[in-house]
Amino acid sequence: MKVPDHFDEEDQLASNHLAGMASGDVESLKSLYKLYQRPLLAVIQAVTGDLGGSEEILQDVFVRAYRDAGRFDPQLGAPFLWLATIARRMAIDWLRKKQRRPGFVELEREQDQADADTLSGSNENSPQQHLEARLVLEQLACLPSDQGRAVELAFLRGYTHREIARILGKPLGTIKSDLRRGLLRLRKIYLGEND
Repeated sequence: MKVPDHFDEEDQLASNHLAGMASGDVESLKSLYKLYQRPLLAVIQAVTGDLGGSEEILQDVFVRAYRDAGRFDPQLGAPFLWLATIARRMAIDWLRKKQRRPGFVELEREQDQADADTLSGSNENSPQQHLEARLVLEQLACLPSDQGRAVELAFLRGYTHREIARILGKPLGTIKSDLRRGLLRLRKIYLGEND
């Protein structure tokens, strides 16, 4: 699989794992899981607010990635973005099935602790989960405002891209670009600080 020149070492490694998965290599699946399980779980938990459900969804994301690995096209984006898109869609589907999908809520930012509790699932989770939730929220605040707001609405509030475009009064393409840039930046920050 030919990867773009701008892919960093991690993107190239993940692309190789996906190519192996497309050939049926289970070891490639295990390696990709080890590489991305934590940040993808954070993405899923941000949407669902449910640790148990998020862990189940994470397993389903990797099953789907294994099945659909041959569809991954590195020319269209990095492996993490492809997986994060799958994870987000599956998390939203899960919420819809459970009839707990968040509706339109006030756009005012709730206090950080409430967001951390939502991101980590509940107040009963481990200190490690609260710490990771806090780190994600702190890094979200470091994004440029357009990117941070789009990522917050998509991953913490569960809005679709079209809903975000309507809320922020921006074209859909701009929202998608803001989300992509924001996720790339968060991935680099998060993985850099927690690996």
